[in-house]
Amino acid sequence: MTNVVKITWIAMIILSLVALLWFAYLVLFRITAIGPGTQLILMFVWIPTLIFVVISIVLLTKGKAPASINSQICFVLFIVIFSLVFPVTLLREPGFERQQREIAERNRQSIGGVFSEERRTTSDGKYEYRLSISGIYTENPSASLVITNTATNGTRVIPIDFSMEVREPLDELSPDVALVKLSPTDEEFIYVLTTTLYFKEEIEIFEINVRSGSSRRLE
Repeated sequence: MTNVVKITWIAMIILSLVALLWFAYLVLFRITAIGPGTQLILMFVWIPTLIFVVISIVLLTKGKAPASINSQICFVLFIVIFSLVFPVTLLREPGFERQQREIAERNRQSIGGVFSEERRTTSDGKYEYRLSISGIYTENPSASLVITNTATNGTRVIPIDFSMEVREPLDELSPDVALVKLSPTDEEFIYVLTTTLYFKEEIEIFEINVRSGSSRRLE
């Protein structure tokens, strides 16, 4: 029974390590955006999983393991349940934040009117994009950038935190006028979104990560 415990224990440690490294890679390299959900997972799942791995490695190297059959059975059940909940959560979590943003965006577009400009293509030909503003008849309209990969036809909806002090009323904006421009940078998945004078008198610039579907204000 002791061998079964050790084999199961080592397998769960490996699973936990893979989950820890995968989640850290996605966050550190900005493949997934860091939102409220990601921060909670980092605090209440990633850190406890790291503690579990460290303690487990220390106990294994010292040859510590439950002695009685009952304690071994309970221990195996614990580490299996722990690994199915915590590491699996880390492996699945990064897509959750993006899904929540896309759902929220679709919900916003269903009420209050929507403005959508014509689709345009980036200068490198890799992406088509258009600005969409929902809730134009409400006090708090919201904007998003709809990006389509021309090679895969995959589409992302990226919320943009514009200041909505526009030159013209939103319902009077013309779809065929370029309100924003999306330009490539030296980094493969990083683009720069710039507002034009047709949209706002004060130019706003955002960094767009087309891989993670996130935006960050630059100016």
